Amino acid sequence: MNVLVAGGAGYIGSHAVRQLVEAGHRVVALDNLHRGHRGAVDPRAVFHQLDLVSGTEIPVVYGPRRAGDPAVLYANADKIRRELGWSARYTEIEPIIATAWKWFQKHPGGYESEQ
Repeated sequence: MNVLVAGGAGYIGSHAVRQLVEAGHRVVALDNLHRGHRGAVDPRAVFHQLDLVSGTEIPVVYGPRRAGDPAVLYANADKIRRELGWSARYTEIEPIIATAWKWFQKHPGGYESEQ
């Protein structure tokens, strides 16, 4: 059987890919590598790095860490909510990416294209 696994490079998805391959299925794993890792995907599966929101392949350029790059990033909107009364309209990653993608499609030159 042919099986498509979205999120196939994440912890759960990569285990599902491995078990499906070991069961004899032909597996295609999709992942945008936002949280997953290419190395986690069983090499017997076909892997595509793809963003399901935009439908486009994501070019990845690996390079050395830059001076000042943080090891880990955390974010919390409590302070801006408390001090300015601002709340994010979108708090889940897929709608955040989808709305950003739509904006960039309409404004390929960024804010300069509106002037």
